[in-house]
Amino acid sequence: MTPLAVDRNILSLPAASGLLLLIGLTGCNARAAADMQTPVPVSVAIATRGPQALSLSGLGHVQGLDTASARAQTSGEILSVSFREGQTVQAGQPLAQIDARPIQATLAQDAAALARDRAAWANAADNVNRAAPLVSQGLASAQQVEGYRSQAAQLAATVAGDRATIQRDRLLLGYTTIRAPISGVTGVRQIDPGNVVSPTDPIGVVSVVQIQPIAVTFTLPQSAITRLRVAIAAAGPSGLAVDALAQGSGQTLDHGRLEVIDNHIDDTSGTVTLKAVFPNAARLLWPGQLLTARIEQWARACQPWRVEQGFFGCDLADAFRVPEHRLMTALETTGWWVIWPKSGSGRFIPPWVPQRGRASEWHPY
Repeated sequence: MTPLAVDRNILSLPAASGLLLLIGLTGCNARAAADMQTPVPVSVAIATRGPQALSLSGLGHVQGLDTASARAQTSGEILSVSFREGQTVQAGQPLAQIDARPIQATLAQDAAALARDRAAWANAADNVNRAAPLVSQGLASAQQVEGYRSQAAQLAATVAGDRATIQRDRLLLGYTTIRAPISGVTGVRQIDPGNVVSPTDPIGVVSVVQIQPIAVTFTLPQSAITRLRVAIAAAGPSGLAVDALAQGSGQTLDHGRLEVIDNHIDDTSGTVTLKAVFPNAARLLWPGQLLTARIEQWARACQPWRVEQGFFGCDLADAFRVPEHRLMTALETTGWWVIWPKSGSGRFIPPWVPQRGRASEWHPY
């Protein structure tokens, strides 16, 4: 019989290739399924041969790399909305227009106050310049000159305050145009034209999410941290590769890089959170989507080793890879029926994980 080894998603056959028939078990075990009188539906898949890296997989969800809400920063009535829901926008792009007339009127009023106070300040400065030379001639008192100087200083401060008020008015006038806070995709519009908005509103006009690139957060057991650190060091500056797989079909949606390992372990679940970033050029990843994140580790050299149930195998430098979507799960277990073409004999292979020496040397899950 051809030697083989079984990993979670891989059948390793270092000898000649074989045909794998993957059977969805509907009974409690393989023996019960064999005793059933009705035909059992099967599906056929051809295993491909080649190097296969060890992997770590965890359930994750997609989130925007950056998420921001376009909010009103001044009060007023929404006159118009200049974006479509689901539209890709750039940072600073106008999204909505607030009625600016009240702020324009305030700006004009404050500009007039500035002109008035500047004239008064100029007059006070002239009084100081005229009265100061007269003190030595006895035509003006020193106290009178000091009063003029004090009045000029007060008016100079008033002018400075008027200028600051005008700057505030101009800032508020700019806020009447609600702009995209970041580049990304807009969501569902929360405010319609005709409504009055203010900075204290609990919701904004619309949320903007950056999806290119996009982030995926997922969890792994705390026992994987040491191996992850070793894999990150071995990956070098290019970073550790992460694949995003669709749930159910196992289709590869995108390839990315591991960004960060969280700085703590969840003590209730014993898992650690990781974050990966994907370019998402085809936009197959969408915020809120559930998927499987798979971290590819290095492939090992092929060294024979003995596994349980009398089988022999080797590491995954020369393996036969089974399409993951062909795996079928019964009530109690998932496995494969392996058929050897020459003898025609077959045997059910459960998905146990062989271990050699210490668990950290081999156990990939």
